[in-house]
This record gives sequence, C-alpha cells and structure tokens, in this order.
Amino acid sequence: MNTARRLNVAIVGDTGVGKSSLVNAIFNDQRAATGIGAPVTEGAEYHVSHDGTVGVWDFGGFEHGGDVPPLDGLRERLAQIQSGSQDQAIAVAWFCWDASSARVTDGHRALIAALVNAGVPVVGVLTKVLRRGDAIKEEHSEFAQWIEGEDLGLADPQVYVTAVVADPDFGVEVHGLAQLLRATSALASAAPEELH
Repeated sequence: MNTARRLNVAIVGDTGVGKSSLVNAIFNDQRAATGIGAPVTEGAEYHVSHDGTVGVWDFGGFEHGGDVPPLDGLRERLAQIQSGSQDQAIAVAWFCWDASSARVTDGHRALIAALVNAGVPVVGVLTKVLRRGDAIKEEHSEFAQWIEGEDLGLADPQVYVTAVVADPDFGVEVHGLAQLLRATSALASAAPEELH
C-alpha cells in the first residue's frame, strides 16, 4: 500500500441522484450497483482504490418520510465511521443534487449541517448536468449558481457540475469529475490533520 495518507470521501444525497455512478467513475470500475426504481445502496458501502490512496463512502440515498429519518441515519452512521479506523475516517463529504431537481430542501440543509457539525467539510455537487462543448444547460447552470448564493455551510464556494455517464442522444457528455477530485484533494489537504 502507498504510504500516503488515504483521502476518504463520503458521497451523500437523495435517492437517485447518481452517487453510486460517481463511485464507479472515480474508480473507473463497476464497484457500486446502480439501477432504476428502488434504492440500490443501503446504509453506507466503503470502496478503496487499488493503491489504497482513495477511499469512498457511498451512502444510501436519503428518502424523506422513510422508516429511519435521514438525519438520524446519517448522524448514527457518521459517528460509527468517524470513531472507527482512522484509515476510513471521512475527510470531505460531497452533497449531491440531481441537476434536474432544482431544489434544496430543509432536509438537505439539516443533513449538510450535521456533516459540518461533525467536523466534515462539505462540497456541493450537481450531478447529471447536461453539457455540449463548453455550454451547460441554462437551468442547470442557474441551479448551481443559486446553490452557490445560499448559506448552506459548504466548505467550497463553488458547486461542482458533473456528469459521469455519457448519453450523446440527450446531450450528456462526461465532465467535471477531475475538477471535483482536485478541489476535494486540496480541501482535504488544507483541513486539520485529525480530519484525515
């Protein structure tokens, strides 16, 4: 294993926003199950890169009104992870929104606040963003800018626009992941040592 400290990222957000697709894109491998319909990931699954330098916590999608309130479930799982092995402790979290949702709920705000209160810096990520060339779909760009203007407690003022599954028929080009990973690494490096 590489002697460099492992960068551990938590990917959180509502069901269906594309968290598991982000996991698969990070590792360029089918690590996390994806699908249509019922939620695929339950709880939180941990994935590590082959060289051991990157770890990703893929949290099950939040379903408001489910058996376990999302905030309670996140707090419980986060406490377990952060008090466990330091090799798996979360350094940065990505809070993901589907670009087409154009909505930030009070539940999202509470979930982000729970992460921040636990000492985990949060980065905003917009998934499934339609882009052709350098042009991003106007509604998606406006949603990203709106989030950037809100006081959500995000550690990075930029919301990262991404698409990790190409669909040329609908104008979806893969983009944004490399920039998001660079920003995450820089944020984790600047964070207090005990967060790593």
